[in-house]
Amino acid sequence: MAARVAKLSERQPLAPEIDSAGELYEAVRPFAERRAPAHLSLTHAGETREFNLAPAVAETLAVLLEHVRAGRAVTIVPVGATLTTQQAADLLNVSRPYLIKLIDSGELSAVRVGRHRRLEAPEVLAYKRRMEATRGEALDALMAEDASEL
Repeated sequence: MAARVAKLSERQPLAPEIDSAGELYEAVRPFAERRAPAHLSLTHAGETREFNLAPAVAETLAVLLEHVRAGRAVTIVPVGATLTTQQAADLLNVSRPYLIKLIDSGELSAVRVGRHRRLEAPEVLAYKRRMEATRGEALDALMAEDASEL
């Protein structure tokens, strides 16, 4: 029985994965920056496959690889996806009970599917951006206050 390999959304990348992502990032980045198509060739176990990499795919791949090479766990959420409460809590880096409080207070909306709640990914991501902006403004205000005391 093969051991299960945890996805990068479940853990921080290991050193060989970071190195691998860095190498591939350096190969893909020029195509992503130029927004130019690329012709790639991959070889595994003696079999070579060739394919074209569209500019938009190269850009997306470069962003993903940049996070992995920085040692960050990565979760990909398709636009329009619906999330379970646990997935939304993980994306927001909050506990599931806290997320339920956000839903109950009306800060986030959810629909019922049977007895389960589901959240729209774009709404969860928009909430995350708002909270990050608020946190950034609060941090800027604290820094300005601290600087004025000097």
